[in-house]
Amino acid sequence: MSLIHDHQFDIHLEHQHIEEHRQRYGLGDSKQYSALAISGGGVRSASFALGVMQGLVSADIMKNVDYLSTASGGGYIGSTLTWLLNQINASQPQQPASVEAGHFPLGRIKAGNGNNNAPDGNAELDFIRHHSSYLTPTKALNYISLLAVILRSSFVSITTYFLAISALLFIFVSLGAFEPVVTCVTDWLPEVLTYNWFLLLAALMVFVFASGSFIYAVFTRILASESLYQPRTRLQTFFGNLIYGGVIALILASIPLLHALLTHLGSLYTEKGFAGLSTFLGFVMGVIQFFRLRKGCVNDKRSQLLIFGAATLLIYGLFFSAYLLDLAIINHERPILLMIVLFIAAGVSGLYINTNYISLHRMYRDRLMECYLPNLENIRKNIWGYASVADQTGLDQMCQGPNQRPYHIINTNLVLSTSKKVQYQSRGGDSFILSPLLCGSTATGWVRTASWLKDTPSSSGMTLATAMAASGASVNPNAGNNSRGMARTPFISAVLSLLNVRLGIWATNPRFYERKLSKPAFLTTLIKSFNENEAQIELSDGGHFDNLAIYELIRRRVNIIVASDAGADKHFVFDDLGNCIEKVRVDFNVNIRFNDPLFTLDNLQPGSAGASQREILKYGLAKNGFAIATIEYPPLDDENQTPVYGTLIYIKATMVSELPVDVLNFKASHPDFPHEPTSDQFFNEIQFEAYRELGYQITKNMVKECNSHAWRKHFI
Repeated sequence: MSLIHDHQFDIHLEHQHIEEHRQRYGLGDSKQYSALAISGGGVRSASFALGVMQGLVSADIMKNVDYLSTASGGGYIGSTLTWLLNQINASQPQQPASVEAGHFPLGRIKAGNGNNNAPDGNAELDFIRHHSSYLTPTKALNYISLLAVILRSSFVSITTYFLAISALLFIFVSLGAFEPVVTCVTDWLPEVLTYNWFLLLAALMVFVFASGSFIYAVFTRILASESLYQPRTRLQTFFGNLIYGGVIALILASIPLLHALLTHLGSLYTEKGFAGLSTFLGFVMGVIQFFRLRKGCVNDKRSQLLIFGAATLLIYGLFFSAYLLDLAIINHERPILLMIVLFIAAGVSGLYINTNYISLHRMYRDRLMECYLPNLENIRKNIWGYASVADQTGLDQMCQGPNQRPYHIINTNLVLSTSKKVQYQSRGGDSFILSPLLCGSTATGWVRTASWLKDTPSSSGMTLATAMAASGASVNPNAGNNSRGMARTPFISAVLSLLNVRLGIWATNPRFYERKLSKPAFLTTLIKSFNENEAQIELSDGGHFDNLAIYELIRRRVNIIVASDAGADKHFVFDDLGNCIEKVRVDFNVNIRFNDPLFTLDNLQPGSAGASQREILKYGLAKNGFAIATIEYPPLDDENQTPVYGTLIYIKATMVSELPVDVLNFKASHPDFPHEPTSDQFFNEIQFEAYRELGYQITKNMVKECNSHAWRKHFI
């Protein structure tokens, strides 16, 4: 099977899939398409979006939705729906599940009915409601075991890189590069320092920089400035590389000097104590920064200082410790044997450990899967258990008959921080979809999901569970929400990589899917560039590109998009919406304008409701929980210059009037609701219900207010 690089074929394949479902149920052959997009935002977004889906089901709108597009936390509940539609119909064809009222697996009757064994009960809904603290689902899988996974992952990573650095420095140590050097050159240098080859190299780079600068200045007098255009551009790069090289040489040169100083100071401040303390402090500071990132603390000065200190201590501590190990090997009575052991250990740990399995990604995937993609038996018993079926079920098996709609698009970000294309580099990536039919992006092309990542005949390839977890990989080196954040800076990326704090996944580039590539390993991924031409690519959170999951729907020119936005937006700046609007305008020449005077973005702001002053102050009530925008698509062809118009119904997590007492009570005791931190992934039943009910009430009100609106005709 050949690669698919033609996007129009991509669209045609999906449309054909959707049309088969429409024809099976006699829904007509309309060329207009509708979609539900669910934003990122962890469990908060998943819970809110569940209420939105329930509201659409009760209004008979959900049954006419063609696409389901999810990003990050929205993928939790979106994947649950896709999974249950697949599994219930496979195991219980006599009691089929669908997105129609009465058959919707996530809320068939009113919440609160405890008869989970009833045919029309809420067993599936109850399971998620009671297990939404998915990272700590049992007494054994608790906070301590979670911390143990983080420490285990970081320990293996640091040990691997330590062995690799030791093997590299051993070459220099055995060649005497760190030993004092006495040459005719050192006679001209100050006698304060003991010179080794690295210090001399740094001095040479300083000399070349100084002399080169002077020579260049002289040549500007001799030659016309126009003839120096290309040389001075190359010189700028050359001088920059000199600074980089000089800094690295100075760091390496300082290691034996510091070793001599610490040895001279005596046993109180030994070199071994310094090496261990430096590495340990760097590790601890890096772990602290990981949790601060999870809480959204990314741009404050404390974080910047903490990450700079962590990177400096951790990296220097590893190099210093490696130098001490190499000295011990050189001075041992059997140095050759120990050297062989060192290089074998570095090679095995660096080249044969699969980073996808030893990183936090796998733990994150498994816990998510057990909550949102459970075995049906676990649902019936309402107890935690292994999700053994989802663990082995490929994504290509989803969205099949009789439920080919809504066709699920799981959005991820293809990390392209070192791409030569400025567009990808500045954004930090490209939109990469994972779906039952196709996987890929503009940067890499597309490939059939049924053929991708299947190294052996028994392999499941990309599973729904892995796709869901990759889409929710919020903390990852070289990636940040809406292409911004400290995780994109070199320092924090270095620390996260060294500690193996990555929720993203390495995969085969669709361009090379026919090759049998080696598994991603520590050293192979370390030396790779993050660009679209590498054989292995890294996928991170869909919110790192578009947290609203609208971008791919605009690419498909979907006519009606209902968007559920429960992203963290405490101050209502609409950052995710602005990011999405800018990207689709630049990439697809599509304009999204909120020009409906009755349903504006201003009416979403807390305090815009016509309620009493007391209610506004206490609950921050908004006039509406939704806004309506016009989507202006460019003409389909050159002959017909008429734009094509669509509609975006934007549902926002905000407090509105006439909410149930339990939601108001939760708001009174949790002032940040409904924008509590995304780092909170430990929801209890009350918190889950507050967000779900809020989503349901806003959607129900939206349907009522828009009963005569033009877009409603599509769903009648």
